[in-house]
Amino acid sequence: RTAVVVGMGNVALDCVRMLNAPPGLLERTDCTSTAAHQLLTSTVRCTQVLGRRGPLQAQFTIKEFRELALLGHPEGAAKPADPNPWLDLRLPEEACRQAAVAATGNRPKKRLMDLLEVVAGRPQAAEREASFQFFRVPIEFRGDAEGRVKEVVCAVTEVDDQGRSVQTSEVEVLPCDLVLRSVGYQSTAIEGVPFDAQRKKVRTDPKQRVLAGDGTVLPGVYATGWAGTGPTGVVATTISNAAECARTLARDLDAAP
Repeated sequence: RTAVVVGMGNVALDCVRMLNAPPGLLERTDCTSTAAHQLLTSTVRCTQVLGRRGPLQAQFTIKEFRELALLGHPEGAAKPADPNPWLDLRLPEEACRQAAVAATGNRPKKRLMDLLEVVAGRPQAAEREASFQFFRVPIEFRGDAEGRVKEVVCAVTEVDDQGRSVQTSEVEVLPCDLVLRSVGYQSTAIEGVPFDAQRKKVRTDPKQRVLAGDGTVLPGVYATGWAGTGPTGVVATTISNAAECARTLARDLDAAP
């Protein structure tokens, strides 16, 4: 009955949304009938979303969060609650309030934090519940005799002055029956291709041309998508990036002797 989603990016929110999707939503997607049947007959009623840092550092976008919020409140994410909501979306109110204050000056982040604060202020009873657990990082998964996961052991964290997640001595144990891992993407280095080990991406110029160690362009070598940009943006962002890379390649071929 309880699922744990590790991560707080857009894909993590997609997982939460699909686990809690009402029948009408799945009918409007290209979800296969087999997958839709499994989701609609699932016994999951509680979803815990774990993030190693706080609301301010969450990587999901306002669009993705609004889509999730609308599952519980179809009349609008920032309007009065529906008397019979499908999903009760729970967030720590004080942490969201502090994040909204701290985001002042960063308009996109401020809009997202304001929305989180609004949603955090209206918990209510519903058929399903999705709870955001900030400042938590899994350190152990415990199973039963058959090897099925039953508990997630989490270290409570805090954010240091550099914005890094630091584990404290406090530990919490969360019961669960399913764990989904969505903690980001890392490109793999290819021998002979300059690689930024810290950012886990190929070094490129703004037009996706791969750069050598001295900053000069490597002729005929390109990197697109997350290999060139790192794990950022949504599918539409990657499509646009790939199109730009194709245009660069075409221009370079035309200019070649």
